[in-house]
Amino acid sequence: MADVQAPAREPGGVVELPLGPTLWESVFTVAPLVLVGTKEADGWDFAPKHMAMPLGWAGFYCFACTPEHATYRNVQAHPQFTISFPQPDQILTSSFACGMAFHNTASRYMYSLAREGVLPESLAETHDHHKSPHKASVVQSVLAAVWVLLFAFFNGFNDPNAQAYLGVYTLFAVLGTGLLLVLQAIVSLAIFNWFRKNGGGNVFSTVIAPLFSLVVQLWLVYLLVANLSTFAGTSSFANAIPWLMLAILVVGLLWGFYLKSAKPEAYKHIGHMVHEGE
Repeated sequence: MADVQAPAREPGGVVELPLGPTLWESVFTVAPLVLVGTKEADGWDFAPKHMAMPLGWAGFYCFACTPEHATYRNVQAHPQFTISFPQPDQILTSSFACGMAFHNTASRYMYSLAREGVLPESLAETHDHHKSPHKASVVQSVLAAVWVLLFAFFNGFNDPNAQAYLGVYTLFAVLGTGLLLVLQAIVSLAIFNWFRKNGGGNVFSTVIAPLFSLVVQLWLVYLLVANLSTFAGTSSFANAIPWLMLAILVVGLLWGFYLKSAKPEAYKHIGHMVHEGE
């Protein structure tokens, strides 16, 4: 522990923490990450917390939480909570599994788009023995490495927690979640428009459900952008997330118009999982 001067006690029992040393230097933390479980409606909400520690041996435990989080409101309504201690190997294994799932998904998307003529044909090739989209997998790995290296170049290498975990991991997750919500909103609109032109189905499944989904997805996008500082912090990259989302959507839209004009056959086959005769 660092040699820290005892904080001054204010009237009413409030202790003002010194702002000079960091909290990591001022207090002893038993675990770098805990999961705080709080009662929420008919279930439980589990949230990861870093600034958490026991207070003596009498069953008292404290953790830092902003009033804007659901955990704070849940504890106010139901004054009890649980503490779980995930092991480092569990965190690493879960993170690796999550990253591998995203990698496989992106590789399969590249493979499918290449089969449909949107991307270079070489990405549609599969391995002779494993039958996996190995070329698309390599391209995805290179693109992911470029993203990480660019992020490290602009934000540094000296703080793995702030730059790797809170930076790359958290900020890219927020960016990807926002784009996924926009994609789901567009799909909802496309469903409504397809049935409007072609007919079929009932009013609930072809009009009410897709339009309701469209409104909900757009509302979630608004909440994400409005609460961006809570989800992703206030770094330059975090503040640029809405503009990055917009830029990616515009590029995709322009690419779609280009394909429709220059490669009508490829445009026609977008979304076809299997080509006839193959």
